[in-house]
Amino acid sequence: MRLADKRTGYALCRARLAQRRLVVLRTLQYIDSERNNLGTIHATRIPPALRKRRALLDKVHGWYAAELKRIDLVLLHLNDLSVGQQAQSQHKSLSAWA
Repeated sequence: MRLADKRTGYALCRARLAQRRLVVLRTLQYIDSERNNLGTIHATRIPPALRKRRALLDKVHGWYAAELKRIDLVLLHLNDLSVGQQAQSQHKSLSAWA
């Protein structure tokens, strides 16, 4: 695979992951607002139902937080790969002059 193809692939992957990261962040913000409003807005509900809803929101929040961490790790890895590829191509062009 040519270096330009790899760079394009990395760029597309990074763009899609960055877009998904924004969606996950917005979802986490929404879940946080729901958890914060749980006691105030739903005060008329039965306490066991509130506990179950909070437990569900906590579980879903954990899933999205884990996904966000994985996305960040992959983005860092892609960045390291692209930096490594650029360094290799620069090294090859410099060694051609030697």
